[in-house]
Amino acid sequence: MPGATGLPVLEDCQLAILLPDRGAVILGARVVMPSDQQQQLGGVGLSLDTGYRPILEGLLAQLEEADQPSVEPAIEPALSVSDPAPARAASVDVVDSPVTRLSRLSMPEKLKRIRKSQILSERNMLERMLGKTGWEALLQNPRLTIPEVAKLARKGTMPKPTLEKIVENKAWLAASPVRRALLQNPKLPRTAITQVLRGVPRRELELMVRGAAYPPAVRDAIRRLLGNKP
Repeated sequence: MPGATGLPVLEDCQLAILLPDRGAVILGARVVMPSDQQQQLGGVGLSLDTGYRPILEGLLAQLEEADQPSVEPAIEPALSVSDPAPARAASVDVVDSPVTRLSRLSMPEKLKRIRKSQILSERNMLERMLGKTGWEALLQNPRLTIPEVAKLARKGTMPKPTLEKIVENKAWLAASPVRRALLQNPKLPRTAITQVLRGVPRRELELMVRGAAYPPAVRDAIRRLLGNKP
């Protein structure tokens, strides 16, 4: 995204594709390459969900039908950090896709949808749109899978109370991908570290203590646990 600066890696944001005299389409995005690695381009690298492909293909098809000379002059991109009340697309008939339908929902509607959605791709799209605002609601979804929980547990920007809710769920904590994700999170409280480690087999603890993937506080807790664990 040329011209965008100052956005940290993994920051959720919104990419607005502005169409001349036809409104805009808002896409959820995530920063995957900081500006200091894009010095030649003067911008940041963004990741879009694969669910957005129909939107982009539809935009290109409509521009070709309108005999536009090129795509670049017809589409003006703009970038903004996600906010608790993201703007809706000004035009909803550009491409009628799952993403645009979800983007038209109000904030309370999005939160209600993410709590109940039974579709993985829809939950992913809503999580990108809502960012931090939607994490707690997403964790309330009974259809949430272990990989989704692990993905959330790994987020370094996850609030400590929300991390503790993951730790308190016995079914999630019994899954090794969730335990590993929690222990790799530098924001996991010390009291929670011990609670997570109690469910880890000794052989796995012995491997973990030698790995650099875990913060020093976790490795120290493992050493203490190994000293007391037969």
